Amino acid sequence: MKQILFLVLISISITLSAQTGVIKGRVIDSKTLEPLPFANVFINNTTIGTTTDADGNFILKNINRPSVFDLIVSFVGYQSVKQKISLSEESLTLGEIELIASETKLSNVEVKEKRDVQWEKKLKKFKKIFLGEDKMSEQCAILNSWVLDFPEDEKKRRYLPALLFVSGHELKE
Repeated sequence: MKQILFLVLISISITLSAQTGVIKGRVIDSKTLEPLPFANVFINNTTIGTTTDADGNFILKNINRPSVFDLIVSFVGYQSVKQKISLSEESLTLGEIELIASETKLSNVEVKEKRDVQWEKKLKKFKKIFLGEDKMSEQCAILNSWVLDFPEDEKKRRYLPALLFVSGHELKE
């Protein structure tokens, strides 16, 4: 009885594995014909996908067949390609898929430093209140002071919403 069950399970697994296929291809730049490593290749509306290797090659495995689906190829700085694929054979080689570089130019970004003197004064006051002014406090530092937001009204001294990381000696109870 166990042998018959084993044979049935083997035949089912062979039948199921026989109904899947493989898609192979290569992704290249349309102008330079250079391979595009780490491009995204996936079947639309599924979780089946991969990335290309250093030579632009990809292999998608275990795809149910026969089936018709959209293959999407994308890469940062390039226009995505959507290609209708019909998989009926065990293996399908697509050849080279050419991606066209996007001609989108980004505008210039200028970063300027603006020093907030008032905030720095409030931070100094906060450190004095929170850490103290002894030798132990000199060994402590607030590692993420940028998360502190000091209220305009001095009567509302609420510093608790900010999550602080303080380095220094371990606290003992």
